[in-house]
Amino acid sequence: MKHYSEHVLHLYVLGAPEVSKSRGAINAHLEKCKGCRSLVERIEGFTAELEGELKREEFQQGDTWGKKSVWQAARFRCLLDGRIHPSR
Repeated sequence: MKHYSEHVLHLYVLGAPEVSKSRGAINAHLEKCKGCRSLVERIEGFTAELEGELKREEFQQGDTWGKKSVWQAARFRCLLDGRIHPSR
């Protein structure tokens, strides 16, 4: 069974255009693979936590983070972690 990388699953959870053509195959895989499904659940938890942090920052600092989407913030985190190349 082919497993998807954590990077691809992050993009999947975030609804990124990079994986739009693969969503059906990823969905089918997640139905069968408990490990990848578990990873997606953890990523969803992280995303929800990040969204909460951004909302708190927006509230505390005005509009500093207000225009940043969760996708942009998570992409930035992946860039910092070295998981994706800046040109992507």
